[in-house]
Amino acid sequence: MIKPAKKAYLPETLDEIKSVIIHVSSKGQITLPKIIREKLHIKEGDMLRLKKQDSEIIIRRIEVMAEEEFNEKEWEKLKKLAQTKGKTFSKAEDFLKKLERM
Repeated sequence: MIKPAKKAYLPETLDEIKSVIIHVSSKGQITLPKIIREKLHIKEGDMLRLKKQDSEIIIRRIEVMAEEEFNEKEWEKLKKLAQTKGKTFSKAEDFLKKLERM
């Protein structure tokens, strides 16, 4: 097994990044290097999309913006739906239909 050096070189710009080796914790968590978080403006609570492509994982930052405020009843539906394990939607329309049926 190859062990990474104690102090890894971190590039100054995103253009310098070709690949970065990161550790997966026992809980399956990873930490994005600070340079990547800063340059891509990723902060705590942001949403990232992971996509499997062949034998690789692609991570993309996504922005979630509400067009309008949700009322209390809608927020309760959203919280309930968010707790549904394994449920994903490939289209916003499917998500909205599910929300309306709740």
